[in-house]
Amino acid sequence: MQGNYATADESLTIDAQGAMFYQSSVTGCTGNGTAEIIDAAYNMYRVTMNVDGCSGDSAVRNGLTFTGSRQYRAKQ
Repeated sequence: MQGNYATADESLTIDAQGAMFYQSSVTGCTGNGTAEIIDAAYNMYRVTMNVDGCSGDSAVRNGLTFTGSRQYRAKQ
């Protein structure tokens, strides 16, 4: 799951230890968090991200922690 994932406006970097950094040039939001393996057999991860620096309508996200699970599938 390690890598850099980006669109024209957003980027997400995940290092080998699962540390994540997110940034949006549209909203100004940045986020730091972790991706931890739940079940390697199914590529399931627990994701937690703290968000800050958002502006405009997105400012309501500042200081929030988002959590959830995610299945990772590499593009083929």
